[in-house]
Amino acid sequence: MVFFLFVLFLLKRFLVKLVSQTLKSHSVIVKQVKWKNENMLVSVSYDKTVKLWDTRSTIPLHTLVGHQDKVLCVDWDGEKIVSGSADTKLKVWQFK
Repeated sequence: MVFFLFVLFLLKRFLVKLVSQTLKSHSVIVKQVKWKNENMLVSVSYDKTVKLWDTRSTIPLHTLVGHQDKVLCVDWDGEKIVSGSADTKLKVWQFK
C-alpha cells in the first residue's frame, strides 16, 4: 500500500510538470483537439466553433464560425480542416 501511494505521488508530481500552457477561448466543453505539428493545433467545442491555435500564443489564430450546433469532431491535414457537428453538417475549411 505504501509503495502504491508513493508511485501515485510520483505520477501526480510528474504529470503536473507536463502541463506547460493553458489555452483558453472556448466558452464550453472542448470536444476534440488535433495537432498539426509541435506548435499548431485545432480544437472544436460545444460552443459551435473551431479554433486554430499556435501554442506560442495564448489566443487563437482563427475562430471559425458556421456550425449551428455543437461541434463534435475534427481532422486536419495541414491545409484543410474538416469539422462535424450535431447540426448534421460537415464543413471543410481551407487555409492558403
